[in-house]
Amino acid sequence: MIVTIDTNVIFQGLYSNAGASYQILRLLKDGRIKLALSVPVFMEYCDVLKRQSTLEKTGLNATQINAVLDFIAFTGLEHRISFLYRPNLEDESDNKFIELALASQSTYLITANIKHFTANPELSLFEVKVVTPGEFIVLWRMKNE
Repeated sequence: MIVTIDTNVIFQGLYSNAGASYQILRLLKDGRIKLALSVPVFMEYCDVLKRQSTLEKTGLNATQINAVLDFIAFTGLEHRISFLYRPNLEDESDNKFIELALASQSTYLITANIKHFTANPELSLFEVKVVTPGEFIVLWRMKNE
């Protein structure tokens, strides 16, 4: 199963090992789900995860964050976006996740900011299901455990 993951889920999974976001990172690490990846999305991961505030909040150092990013770069399934689908989401930077989800034919787009992706009725025309980390874990367990 291919999924597109919003940056906030990656951050939350690194911040706490007690929640669904961490479980999603474990599924990635164990190869049980595949991460869709594009250059713009990976650049956002790098930007957010390398911030000093992220290092402080997660308790990780730059070497550890680089190891996470290396893993994402190595295992992510790269998709080149040859179109620009702009649904004019409230947060312009979220459009790159919709583009990636569509290009990769992701089953799910996982985000903690679900309202950013569900407010636009245009998005209901596509097969990608937008879910929270908790919803994804419940769905994944129902299908796989």
